[in-house]
Amino acid sequence: EVPSGKYFDIAKEKIDIENELIYSNLQKFDLDSSQIFTLSLSNSCESVSIISPNHYLMPAMHVPLSSGETAIIEGRLTCVTSKGLFTYQKGGIDAAMQNLPAYLIYLNLKNSPIDIEPSMIFLKDGKCKTIAIDNPQQQLQKYLEYYLLAKSNPSPFYPSFAKCFFQEDEKDLKKVMKQVLTQSSFSLTDPYVKLAFSPSYDSKMIYQIWSPYLKNSIGAVIQKVFA
Repeated sequence: EVPSGKYFDIAKEKIDIENELIYSNLQKFDLDSSQIFTLSLSNSCESVSIISPNHYLMPAMHVPLSSGETAIIEGRLTCVTSKGLFTYQKGGIDAAMQNLPAYLIYLNLKNSPIDIEPSMIFLKDGKCKTIAIDNPQQQLQKYLEYYLLAKSNPSPFYPSFAKCFFQEDEKDLKKVMKQVLTQSSFSLTDPYVKLAFSPSYDSKMIYQIWSPYLKNSIGAVIQKVFA
């Protein structure tokens, strides 16, 4: 929401600058607004159809799980282009991790009206990261199983801690936890966060419990992000 009064002009100028930057970075990839698509996945849809020039309706994604059940993914996937999936963020591990679930869905699109390119595009700085994943359906399955576990067992796996779990050790996790958990943007009043890091925010215990599971479950795809 744009503020009113004396701050309106400042806010408008900031928005204009950001829009110019995004437009400029789109041009780097030979893209314009007509080449940015939204894909809506619906379980009631049987074939691809056009909702509007930049919006397609597609069948829901069915992902078999190791339990024998099937996960059905419905919803809207935005920022889809033939050059990759883009985000209005600066490039980096944190941004790539935040967008990884959507990226795995993007790689698993079947009969997509848009060509799929295994890349993430970060429009705030014009960076592009190619993340080619072997067997993307299997990796999506593993990520979904991790997600389902984390719903009932609050996970401490936050983007800021990813490198510690996969490439460093519990001492590094302790250091990063101390930095991140004291930031005002990281709310320990959030019920999920409180459960994930309770009872004593013991970095050694958290590392020993979660690191082996994370490496065995989603380790392969996370290492691709780091590569």
